[in-house]
Parts: sequence; C-alpha cells; structure tokens
Amino acid sequence: MSQERDWSSLPVDLLILILKRLRWSSHPSIALVCRQWSSAMSPFYPVWITPLLLNTTDVGTTNVRYYSPYFQKNFEIGDTLEAPDAKICYANGRYLTLCMSKQILKVDLLTDDFYRLAPISQRFEHIIYNGMGKMFGISTLAVQVIACCMQNSDGVWEHWEYSYPDRTKFTASPGSNPVLHHGLIYLLLEDGRLAVCDERRHEEGFEILEKPRGFGFVYEDSYLIESGQGELMVVLIGRRGSPVDVFKLNGPTMEWDKMESLDGRALFTGTLTTIMKKTTIKSDAEQDLPPKTL
Repeated sequence: MSQERDWSSLPVDLLILILKRLRWSSHPSIALVCRQWSSAMSPFYPVWITPLLLNTTDVGTTNVRYYSPYFQKNFEIGDTLEAPDAKICYANGRYLTLCMSKQILKVDLLTDDFYRLAPISQRFEHIIYNGMGKMFGISTLAVQVIACCMQNSDGVWEHWEYSYPDRTKFTASPGSNPVLHHGLIYLLLEDGRLAVCDERRHEEGFEILEKPRGFGFVYEDSYLIESGQGELMVVLIGRRGSPVDVFKLNGPTMEWDKMESLDGRALFTGTLTTIMKKTTIKSDAEQDLPPKTL
C-alpha cells in the first residue's frame, strides 16, 4: 500500500493555482509554512501593490503614513522628515510632494528617499510637479497667481516666473489636489465646477468651465483624481465618511456621470490626495476607503 503524500508536498503548479485565488496579503504567511510552499511564491509583486498615502501629521516633524494593500496594514515611514509645517500639495503614484515655507520636497514612498525641488519665496495653495523638471505654483483666493519653474539640463532649478492673469477669482475645494490631465491643469471648485488651465499657456490663467455645473446635492469632502485609465473622476464623501459617491467626467457631454461600479478597482482617498488602483483582490474590489488615521 502506497504511503499518502504529506500536505506540504503539494505540487508547485497546484500551489500557484491556489495562490491566485488568495489575497496578496496572505502570501507572506503562506511562504512561512514550509520550503515547498515558499518555492511557489512569486519573487515579485504587481506594480499596483505600492504604498498608498493616507495622511500626514505635523508634530514638529512630518510623519508620513501610508496604507499597503499587500499587507492590508497602515505603516509609517521610518525616518521622519525634518519638515515642520509641511503640507501635502500633490501626489502622483508612489511620489508625494510636500510644500514648506521655503522648500518643496518630493518623497518616494517605496524607498523613504526624498529630494529637494525648487526653493520658493512664498507659499502656494497648490503645487504641481510633473516629475520631469517642471513645477507650477498656484494661488486663487485673492487673485489668480500662477508661477512656473523649470529645471535646466544641469539639474539646476531656474527662477520662478510669476503670472497674474486678469481672471475671475474662485475658491478651490480645500481637500482636493490639482490634477494634470492631458496637458491641462484641473482644479475642482467648491460648487462642483471645474477650473482649467493649459500648462503651455499658463500665463493666461484658469478659466471656469460652464459645464459641468455641479452634483446637485450637499457633500462634506471632495477629491479630484485621474484614474489609471486616464479618466477624470471625483469622489464625494458625506458627513462622517458616509455615503461615498464616485463620478466620472463624460467628455462629449461635459457632465458628471455617477459610477455604479468601480470595475474591480480600489479607490483610496486621503489628505489632499486620492489614488485609484486596478486590483484583482476580490475582498478589496468595489471599495471606497475614506481617510484614516493611525
């Protein structure tokens, strides 16, 4: 009579099939069971499983905290940045832009590294860094102020060039970061309308679009984002985090279309930043995760 095979000797190809049905957050635990099970683990994990920023706090130094879908836990960057009063002003993928009174930092959430960008002589309400040596500083409360700074071929930042367009002032949504979308800078206004500026003609300032005209109901927080599919979207959060509504801009009609499904994507919102990621994790699909604190 043949001896029964031990449970730890399952074929690797079968283990791989099993792993595909499990959430990624369970893979590290499975790898610790035995050498056979560990051999079935992929040496890499998908690009979309990167730290996703949730918040930052100012306690004399800047503690940057993020959520990792891989471990389904909140983490805090080990080395605090010596950046008191830093403000989250822009986020794009794994990079975070922090604005201080005299300095702008780019933080890599995967490596903990940070880089000093162009120095500033005044604080802006919004900062956009395109990741390729071009920055915009935007203020809109009193008058429109749009500044641009370029990095030359030697890696040195040039002087800021300021523009003061003679355009109508407006109030941007306080919790929403600007979005660089198809060469245009978009700002979400408090009433749900959009202000847009062509980055190639930024000295002309922002124009408030006639459409879309808003959402038709009251909400507490709003976030403007660009999805991984290049869609311009808005997340609206009601009082105390519920309900959560997601709208997508319909290009031909220039109206906000309410989304009934996220099509298997997970949406993470946080202080001045919102990120959408494609996911195959069933437990995370179709979820809106509001801002959290540790």
